[in-house]
Amino acid sequence: MARYVFKYQLLLPVKNYFQLPKGSLILSAGVQEPDDSGPIIVIWVLVRDPVGTEFEDRIVSAFQSGPDIGDDRHLEFIGTVTTSKGLVWHVFEEIDYDTR
Repeated sequence: MARYVFKYQLLLPVKNYFQLPKGSLILSAGVQEPDDSGPIIVIWVLVRDPVGTEFEDRIVSAFQSGPDIGDDRHLEFIGTVTTSKGLVWHVFEEIDYDTR
């Protein structure tokens, strides 16, 4: 079965809901700054061939250093990214252990 690496853009500073092929692996987070419109935080995800595959909901959020991120969620660390202006974002996936 074929596998691919896809890129997904995060909206900041909100929860991001993605429909990913079941069994996808979030590899890493990064920042891209294609023009003067500002930085774009992205994640790269390893997916199996999405054709004919079941999809599952995945939640990814990015938090800046300092503010309380709460302790009412199970968060799995993906990575930390720094923009060219020095802003630091910490990217996490929210895990629902009842469904995984």
